[in-house]
Amino acid sequence: MFTVGLTGGIACGKSLVAAVLASKPGCFVRSADRAARNLMRRRSPVYNALVERFGAGILRPDGAVDRAALGRIVFHDAGRRAWVEKLIHPRVLARMTAQMTRLRNEGRTRIYVSESALLFEAGRPDLFDRIVVVFCSEVEQIRRLMSRDRIGRGEALSRIRAQLPQKEKIGRADYLIDASGRPEDTLDQSERLYAQLSAEADMREALRTGISKRPQARES
Repeated sequence: MFTVGLTGGIACGKSLVAAVLASKPGCFVRSADRAARNLMRRRSPVYNALVERFGAGILRPDGAVDRAALGRIVFHDAGRRAWVEKLIHPRVLARMTAQMTRLRNEGRTRIYVSESALLFEAGRPDLFDRIVVVFCSEVEQIRRLMSRDRIGRGEALSRIRAQLPQKEKIGRADYLIDASGRPEDTLDQSERLYAQLSAEADMREALRTGISKRPQARES
């Protein structure tokens, strides 16, 4: 199983790339953000710890965690953000590694993709054969984030600055996708990315099976 870490800055277009990869045969895409949301389900250990630390103000009327309210707290306080990350990230990572092991043993997944905004910060990039970074211009990133989350420019900048600088992520990538332009351009790049990853996965498997099928030397 060929493993891929898919990351990039907030609102840069990771989800669009992930959707393309998820549509391909033999390609499994896992969302770290969705895994974190599942950990926050009501009455779970993470839920209880969050409510104990931050109070009922982070809850929606139905009692579920209001992630927007929680975000307004942690994006402006590095200490509180570090506490939440220490609570959640190890659990997300443990579930990911268990899932990778299970899928590898089942033998039906050719390419495993973990989509994670905080791959370098907390996602163990060493676990992956290749790292893909999706990026866009900061101007476009701010515009998208303001539109998506209905926040002001200052709030958008705070959330962007809370992550590893985009330049550092780009410098550690095996593959890059520039999502600054039209969605159609990002889709085209994603299709080419899949073709490249698929070719690498096939080559890796051919080398592995070639070695495993090599006849053993006979003892004299």
